[in-house]
Amino acid sequence: LTPSAELGIRHDGGDGETGFGAELGGGIGYADASGRMQAQGRGRILLAHEGAVDEWGLSGTVSVKPGTDGLGLSLDAGLSWGDTGGVDRLWSNGLTTLRLDEEDDEPAMKPRLNTEIGYGLRSTSGVVTPYGGLALGGRDSRAYRVGVRFTVNPALRLRVEANRRERSDDDPEHRILLRGEIDL
Repeated sequence: LTPSAELGIRHDGGDGETGFGAELGGGIGYADASGRMQAQGRGRILLAHEGAVDEWGLSGTVSVKPGTDGLGLSLDAGLSWGDTGGVDRLWSNGLTTLRLDEEDDEPAMKPRLNTEIGYGLRSTSGVVTPYGGLALGGRDSRAYRVGVRFTVNPALRLRVEANRRERSDDDPEHRILLRGEIDL
């Protein structure tokens, strides 16, 4: 078990959200002896701000990782409510207000679910991992994705992914992602 705690304090006199802000975050994580099975729960709350800002978040994730060689089952499932970024968001994004969505008066604090399942297979040039994922969110939004990750060696990774995003109030969006990573 690994507990964690964060405290963030910020004072900003800039153009956006200004003033003093403080937030508290924490969580607990679990990993089995092999490191393949992991679970984590996190929470954060904005303790103080000079403006009328209400910001908090809760999240939980469960993961099954493939073996150290990348072969086998991988599974990630996470459920979250609210703004679940860490306290480092105070510096990177500033303070944001979670409020009713102006378009449809639907609360922005609805739960979100994000899942992915994959299976690593040995190939002649490394490890090939086909995967699929599903994300469900507020405003009746859904996202589906399928793809393949190629791990040629630990320093060279490629990914091809197709996804579809749907919202009840808009036409679906389709995207294709091609990504390569090289560690030097």
